[in-house]
Amino acid sequence: MKKILIATLLILLVSSYPTTQATTINAAEKASVKVVKKYYKGENMYAVIKPLFVDVYSGPGTSYKKIRKIKRFVHPVIVEKMSNGWYRVGYPGDEKHYIDGKHVSKLVPDSKISEFIEPVRTFKKLSKKAPVPKTKVPSLKGKPTNNPETNLKMIGETLGFGLGAGRFDNDYSFAPNGTLAVSEYGKEVLTYNTNKVSEAFLDISSWDYPGVSEEEKLIPSTVREILRFYYPTYYHELYTVIYNIAHEKNMDSYTEETFYLDNRQVRFHYSKHLGSLTVCIGKKGYKYNSGFHYRKKI
Repeated sequence: MKKILIATLLILLVSSYPTTQATTINAAEKASVKVVKKYYKGENMYAVIKPLFVDVYSGPGTSYKKIRKIKRFVHPVIVEKMSNGWYRVGYPGDEKHYIDGKHVSKLVPDSKISEFIEPVRTFKKLSKKAPVPKTKVPSLKGKPTNNPETNLKMIGETLGFGLGAGRFDNDYSFAPNGTLAVSEYGKEVLTYNTNKVSEAFLDISSWDYPGVSEEEKLIPSTVREILRFYYPTYYHELYTVIYNIAHEKNMDSYTEETFYLDNRQVRFHYSKHLGSLTVCIGKKGYKYNSGFHYRKKI
């Protein structure tokens, strides 16, 4: 069964800890921590988490059982604030899960979460770079214009994408030599489009694995060339992240994080369950929410 990449969203519970036995907690310790504020009686509030991962416990303290960890892009719903600074997360009636308030940078109300601009993270260059693809594709000429649709049309004509060639009329689907590139499961392997708020979304769902079609063998070089067009300095760094995801290396520090490179933002949405990866490419001069469908000027 072929491995693959990229898509959009979002497995909320990133990974689970073993359910080790918690330290015994006496009644006095439990009674000392009380609810000081309830958030579920009004508008939902979401936590913005500072570290890459935060531990979730069965009670408001590290003496309780550690249940799992969640990645910061999740923005869990806050139910209650405890007297020791911890938060209960989830929804009223759910199992009681808690996170330490020291890991929360701010609370964002439901009415604002869709417009919450994600913090920009530092992009750390990988020590081992991906090999340059062996297949060759035409070079994209010039620089991106201010019109995303003009850019996508030029990319399509140069690299062999057809507008509406696949399932959706607004998608440019990879169809080199006029043949739509699909996986053995009939899924389009490479598409891109724009929502007119961001520059482009590049969806990758296959790679040049052994035994794939001739069209699929062109995916790495095609992806790398598109990245070079938008990120002329950092394109191979970004390509290396995609290459590593395609080869099942842990890229948690890069997926669901927003970076600012070559004067434009970029974000990787990766769904291991769906076997797809989406590269969100921002327009110059703008900053975005996690889905790249809301922006503000920098």
